[in-house]
Amino acid sequence: MALVVFPWLGASIYLGEISLRLPRKALPAESRWIVIVPESVEIVSADGLKLRGWFFQAPQPNGSTVILLHGQTDNRTGMSGFADFFLRNGYNALSPDFRAHGASDGDLATYGFREADDVRRWVDWLVTRQPNALVFGLGESMGAAILLQSLKAGAGFCSVVAEAPYSTLRDIAYERLDRSWAATPWRYAIRPVMNVAFLYQRLRYGIDLTAVSSTLAVSGSRTPILLIYGSNDDNTPMRHARSIYEQNPAMVTPWEVRGAGHTGAWGNQPKEFERRVLDWFTRAKCAS
Repeated sequence: MALVVFPWLGASIYLGEISLRLPRKALPAESRWIVIVPESVEIVSADGLKLRGWFFQAPQPNGSTVILLHGQTDNRTGMSGFADFFLRNGYNALSPDFRAHGASDGDLATYGFREADDVRRWVDWLVTRQPNALVFGLGESMGAAILLQSLKAGAGFCSVVAEAPYSTLRDIAYERLDRSWAATPWRYAIRPVMNVAFLYQRLRYGIDLTAVSSTLAVSGSRTPILLIYGSNDDNTPMRHARSIYEQNPAMVTPWEVRGAGHTGAWGNQPKEFERRVLDWFTRAKCAS
């Protein structure tokens, strides 16, 4: 019995640790920004971590700022193309590193369990700095899921754009592990091992990843959401976006980009992507 239980328990603990302790991608030694040099900014999370990012002031500001949220194991530089795009169109841009990513503090990534409140604090920082500014959000993949979860945490966005978010962390974890281990005998143990890993994380660190849910976060939201997903996304299948949409069709506008892979909408249909995103923010009716 012990020969079965101990390897199984060890696999659960190992999985519980590596899913929280992601490889950290360092910021480049030199910034690619030449015309507009970013200001390095910092806030403190609820649990005392220093979270760092870049703030860009548009040459011809229109009174709005977009918070740009990167994907898993990336950092703020991964959103540089979006920052360029919004700056050209009069929007200031704030590009933070999530906890345990880039130059921000922290050893554990929690996929929105704690990051949702971090994003709310970034919005509060912007409102304090620019009291009359309108605040929008754009997130990719994990950043999109965290962006949606921040709505439930009280982040005061006028409207948001979320591309390729997962519906729940549990569902996407099951899917990816099932796919990775499908051709091995371990495929029958993956879900039980994952369930014990979730329990281990909750007991060891107080992190309940089973509570990470974009779907539940948007269910009662009054923030307009443009939900973008690619028909060829084999990383986060379309059913995740459809599940999110079905929770709040009054506030969620879906856009399926035919032929696009994971976070590939802009590359697949650049002009249409830019038109839709700018129109989405321009038409937003922000609460006073």
